[in-house]
Order: sequence, then C-alpha cells, then structure tokens
Amino acid sequence: LEDYKYIAIGEVGLDYYGEKNNIESQKKFINDILDISINSNLPVSIHCREAFDDMYNILKLKVIKNLKGVIHCFTGNLEEAKKYIDLGFYLGIGGIVTFKNSKLKDVIKEIGINNIVLETDSPYLSPEPLRGTVNDSSNLKFVVKKLSEILELNTDDVENITTQNANKVFNLK
Repeated sequence: LEDYKYIAIGEVGLDYYGEKNNIESQKKFINDILDISINSNLPVSIHCREAFDDMYNILKLKVIKNLKGVIHCFTGNLEEAKKYIDLGFYLGIGGIVTFKNSKLKDVIKEIGINNIVLETDSPYLSPEPLRGTVNDSSNLKFVVKKLSEILELNTDDVENITTQNANKVFNLK
C-alpha cells in the first residue's frame, strides 16, 4: 500500500454459493482485509453472495472504526439495502437492474438514488439489450436509462448524482 496510490480495496467479501467448507476461513480473511482498509483509510468494495447475515454482522462491527465502501453488485432485498445504507455503505448497481425479472427495481424505488453508485461487473452481467455479451463501462448508459425510468429522473441527474456518490465514497474530489 505504501508503494502506490490506491483509491480502494477490493473486491473482497464472503461467497457461500456452492461449497460451504471454507466459511470460517472466509470470515477470518475478510476481517483481516477490512482491518487493512480501516488502517489505511481506504474504502472497500464488498462482495457478498448468499452470505448477507454474516457479512452484515462483520461490517456492523467494523463501521464504528470508520470503514466505508460499496456493496458490489448489490442484488438483495429492501431490508438488506436499508441495513447496508444505515451502515453508511453505497450500493453498486449494474446490468442486473435492467433484467426483465430483476427485483432490484422495487428496491431502488424505495431507497432512491442517494446511496447508489454505478458499476459494470465487467466482463459479466451485461445489461439488456446486450445480455450475454462481454460487459464494459460503455454499457452503463443502459443502467442509467433504467435508473432514470425507475426513479423518474432525467438521465443527466442520474449520471450526476451517482458520480457525486462515487466521488464521495472513493474520495475522488
């Protein structure tokens, strides 16, 4: 960390999808990484797949030490979104919000835009109408369009607010 200028740590987290024989080692590792994030005053990008309760309980103990960051590729429900936001985290929203059966639309209607940052999860999760192709940041325009429809905002406002949010969480300005 001393040799280069970093803006964040991650993506790191807990992933309980599939085999569950390494849960305790995942918890130890994420705690160690979060301590590095806190001690270096860098935000963290959190990966959480099928592990909300454990991830939330770990983060809850770390935020009192000034941890901040983004919940990468958020796909949870409204209760989970509110809990993460209450801890001071932003939600990373990408192509999944454009999917026909995505439940994120309802969550976003409730939480609004003030805790959202845009992300691609490149090369995965391309938004509609490009689903199944390689994803990159040029596809964010589809995410912006969908967010503007959901939140009844113009696309410029979505772009400006989510950029301001990213600047805040990553100390870019």
